[in-house]
Amino acid sequence: MGVLDDTGFLQAAGPAQIRDVCELLPHIGGREADIAELFDPKPQPGERAVQLKATARARFYQARDVAVGVTHVGSFETAAAHALRGAGVDCALVWSDQGDHVRVVGRCSDAFAARLSLGSELLPTLGEAYGGGGGGHDGAAGARLNADPSQTDVTACIRRVVEDELGVKFATLGD
Repeated sequence: MGVLDDTGFLQAAGPAQIRDVCELLPHIGGREADIAELFDPKPQPGERAVQLKATARARFYQARDVAVGVTHVGSFETAAAHALRGAGVDCALVWSDQGDHVRVVGRCSDAFAARLSLGSELLPTLGEAYGGGGGGHDGAAGARLNADPSQTDVTACIRRVVEDELGVKFATLGD
């Protein structure tokens, strides 16, 4: 289930994830119909609108061959991250205000994850920088930032941490 969810039901899967799913399928014990239903996920009300808004309001950055998209949503962070990946970024970072903290969800390509793991490097560093934490897998992770969005520009903070971790300066696409 985790592999299917993390890869947008295999839409963003690489060879390793496909191999994992193929190895696991023989062990589903007669529950093929349950698995098949997962491949036609019905979006929740408002999910498509969030994906469109997230992509439209995203800030896109590029350094050499790496493109990163950062956006803010009110819900459906994972769906928004998949939408940004579908728009062509190597790494999508989506944040939402949770009242007492900020949640950041990240999804990235295998090539980006080979340079910088979201789960063991980028999102834990981002979370710790703001009194929270983070973790996940190389290509899919989340973080909690104990920050007040009204007091800080979360998008700029995320960009700074990505730049520091990759050792590059990003230019805003469109500038």
